[in-house]
Amino acid sequence: MKTVFSVAAAAMVALLGSPAWAQDDDDAVDPTVALTPVEGFGGLHVEASVGWDHLNATSIRTIDNTITQTRGTGSGAAFGGAIGYDIPLTDKVLIGAELGVYGSTAKFNNSAHLVANDFNTSLVKIQPDVFIGGRVGFVLNRKTEVYAKAGLSTFHFSVYGTDGSDNLHQSASATGLRGGIGLERQITKVTYVKVEYDYTHYGSEQFNFSDATPNASVYNLRGNRQQAMLSFGFRF
Repeated sequence: MKTVFSVAAAAMVALLGSPAWAQDDDDAVDPTVALTPVEGFGGLHVEASVGWDHLNATSIRTIDNTITQTRGTGSGAAFGGAIGYDIPLTDKVLIGAELGVYGSTAKFNNSAHLVANDFNTSLVKIQPDVFIGGRVGFVLNRKTEVYAKAGLSTFHFSVYGTDGSDNLHQSASATGLRGGIGLERQITKVTYVKVEYDYTHYGSEQFNFSDATPNASVYNLRGNRQQAMLSFGFRF
């Protein structure tokens, strides 16, 4: 958690500390940058993203009215892209909508802590994650915008279980709420770079490994994710 937040914070500080920051007043004349938020931050945009993803997962098993929990974490690389549209409300404030699809190499590996002679959740891998939501932006100057976003994320995952002899796999998904904050910096009139921190909390998904779990135990998988993302995009 601290690592993800620190990466995002350091990237934002680096952009804010740029020597060009002090020259971004509204009176400066720069032909490479739009003069208004309508031109600079409004309209259609597409972007590609890479970053760091941290997963917290809890596998909850219920059998014979007995509940056991297995908790774990895993980190990896995140990657994907988004498309969105922003509309200025004033000369400083914008609202918009965004649709993004992301993958990740993060996984929760429980193979070192399996209970002998019992069926365990051994591995959880992240599959494509689809986000849809809205955002509100505030223009600090002609080149820089800060924003907050919120919406729904559908988390697809693969979960593996084993008791040492039987090895089963289940694919499922869960929906959660994602919130994020970010800093966007124009490079030219049509290109930008941004850094963003996101937190997502997912609801539980119940399964029993395709109705084939030994001893008929039922599982719920719950999780949350933290991501620090760097994006490069185009506005049209």
